Amino acid sequence: MFIFTHIFAGAVFGLVLGWFLHDTRIFPLCVAASILPDVIDKPLGFIFLPDDLGPGRTFFHALLAVMLITAIAYLVWRFRRSILVFLVAGSVMLHQILDAMWHEPVIWFYPLLGPFQPYHYINYFGTFFWLEVSSASEWVFFFATIVVFSLVYIDRIILSLPQWIAHRTMPARYAVLLLLVFIGLYSLWSGSTGTLNMMTPYNTPENNLIMGIVALAGFCTLIAFMNITRQAED
Repeated sequence: MFIFTHIFAGAVFGLVLGWFLHDTRIFPLCVAASILPDVIDKPLGFIFLPDDLGPGRTFFHALLAVMLITAIAYLVWRFRRSILVFLVAGSVMLHQILDAMWHEPVIWFYPLLGPFQPYHYINYFGTFFWLEVSSASEWVFFFATIVVFSLVYIDRIILSLPQWIAHRTMPARYAVLLLLVFIGLYSLWSGSTGTLNMMTPYNTPENNLIMGIVALAGFCTLIAFMNITRQAED
């Protein structure tokens, strides 16, 4: 999955957990941890150890990383009574699920199935940058992520905006939600029927189903929290 799919999923995850646990630190932590595997593995594989690693999915795309973070989380909870590191483990696991890492068992179950098998892309960053900016689904997830941030930091954001912009935030939110539900339903349809998804360059049925689930889960969560916010304002 592309970066804003991961960020949006992490933002929704953090929004829900932050609300249930009443901890404002959870949201930014989940957002940051949701892209942690790419932040670590891609520079490591493409810049520092290209001959040994290569593909950009290595250590933090392996279950071993989740297990180690969970072990650290247990120690932190044991001595500090904080569950925050558990949420990092959960966000990293969410990233791996969205990347469908079960299709790359050598990486996911590293080191049980042997060492990483490096392979190389020609102009990786240029190619994937273009795929990112030309993907309609990524733009929808980008704007949907802004909606999530506006719900979390609504008081700071709305009060800092000029009044004429603040009055237009609600229609903009609903426009993004309509796009989000469209992407979700369209992706589920594409994935279940095996047809071409015009909204994304990733066109395996499984990727389309995963993207559809992320979009619709995010839509339902945002609708629920917008209603909660409205009731709180009333």
